Formats: sequence, C-alpha cells, structure tokens
Amino acid sequence: MKKIIAAAVATAFVAPAFAGEFATVTGYSEFSWTDASGTESTSQADNSIKFTATGETESGISISADFNFNSNQHNDLNSNAATASQGTSANDGGDSLTISGAFGKIDMGDVNGALDAIDDVTEFARINGQGVTSADAAIIWTLPTMVEGLTVNASTAAASSNGDDGISDADAVSVTYSAGGAKVGYGQLETEAGVKNTLVNLSYSMSGITAAYELHSSKATTGIETDDKNLGIKYTTGDISVSWENAQIKASNATTASDITVMAIEYAVGDGLVVGVEAYDDSITADSDKTSIYAGFAF
Repeated sequence: MKKIIAAAVATAFVAPAFAGEFATVTGYSEFSWTDASGTESTSQADNSIKFTATGETESGISISADFNFNSNQHNDLNSNAATASQGTSANDGGDSLTISGAFGKIDMGDVNGALDAIDDVTEFARINGQGVTSADAAIIWTLPTMVEGLTVNASTAAASSNGDDGISDADAVSVTYSAGGAKVGYGQLETEAGVKNTLVNLSYSMSGITAAYELHSSKATTGIETDDKNLGIKYTTGDISVSWENAQIKASNATTASDITVMAIEYAVGDGLVVGVEAYDDSITADSDKTSIYAGFAF
C-alpha cells in the first residue's frame, strides 16, 4: 500500500506551474463552562483559524495548502491555587497539502487516517461527544469515484514523523457507500507491531432525524480485543437540534469500562453563532455526571 500511495504522490507532482492562486481564512471560536457533579467547575476556550491557499495547474490538477493555528485554554475555577491549571496556546498541527485530479485526491501532512476519515457518525454533541478513537496519518489517498456513492480511502503513517500524530508505521483502508439517506462504512488498520483495528458504522437520515451506529474494535498483539460501541440519534427542526448518544467500552478480558450517555440541545442563533447545553453521565463511574453550556462562532 505504501508503494502505491508513494507512486500516486509522485505522479501528482508531474505537472506544469500554477495557473492561478486564491486564499481564504476560516475559523471557529468556542467557550464552554462545565459543572461536574456540583463540586467542580471548569471553563474551556477553544479557538482555531485555518488559512487555505489554492491553485490549479494548466493541466487541471488542483492544489491547496492548509495552515492551522489552534489554542486551548482550560481553567479549574473551583480548585485551589496548588491544583489550578491553564493550558497554553500552540500550533497543534493539522497542516496539510492536498493534490486533486483524475487520480483522485491525495492529502499529505497531519491528515485523517482512512478510519478517521469515516468515523464518528454518532458524535453529535460538541463538548462531550462520544466518537471513537481513530488515528491520524501522514498520507491519505481518496481514490477516484468508480461507482456513484462509493468512496475508497487508503492511508499510511510513517514510523517516525514530525507531521502526523497518529499510530506510527500503520496502514489503513476504508470504504463507504451512500444511497438515499443511508450510509454504511467499513475500515481496517494494521500497525507494523501487529495491532489490528476494525471499524463498522451505518447511519440513516430522514425528515430531520439521523440515527447512527458505530463499532470500533482494537486487537492487541496479546489477543485482547477492546470494543468501543456507539449509538446516536439527532433531531433537527428549524434552528433547534436535540441529540442523544451512548458509548460503551469493554475489553474481552474485563467488565465494561464505561457506559456513557450524553444528551444535548443546541440553538443556531444565526450568522455562525450557536449556543447549547449538554448533560453527561457514565453509569459505571460514580459521581461522573456533569453539565456543560457553551457558545460557538464559526466564520
């Protein structure tokens, strides 16, 4: 797979100079306040800005470069001075170079892995959403469309790289198929060390309602398999959306590690502004319930 992706990348670079350029700036700013079991409050400020430069060669190959700047600040408001903490601002990565043409699309840098590209279909809540954990990669190739509704991805991560934060030295493939309001997906990832991950998901949307299911399994070299099973449903009417999620994590050699339920309601105020409230609870962990309120602005 690595040789195939490398060949595709090399082919993409064989093209004349740019015919033109265009740059855009987009971003998102969010502030949330969380009360955990009535005993500790935390605040979180998340901000991200993305600069995108685009161009097209004379042969019709499209090229774009993304530069991402993210900051995350966290304050434990009810803790004493000894335990209070605040995060630091940093460029958290996510930078990428994308080349598109008759060969499909190739993303390089800190990009989604093949499983990461199709997962989290049940994650509806913004603050406490329960998506599955999938790794980033260094290169992902989305093949050209062969059948309407069918998408195929192949990705690879280097053993050592400054450009991606995924599982080292791993190869992955994924496939999704959409028809009407239904969508199904399947993916596999394997590391050089022998760890194997599989992902299966499906979703269906109709009349403002979306229902989804997802199962992520990770099998260690010891033979122990950990399943992350998620369910979600969301209803949107006008500017208001209401959602419910449930996530269960269990290893084959242990009891259920977590059984998390998240309920959320969000109102789209307009012009990119949203406000919402979320309730979280893990039935396995005592005193784990928490409530979050937030405001977000996309531009």
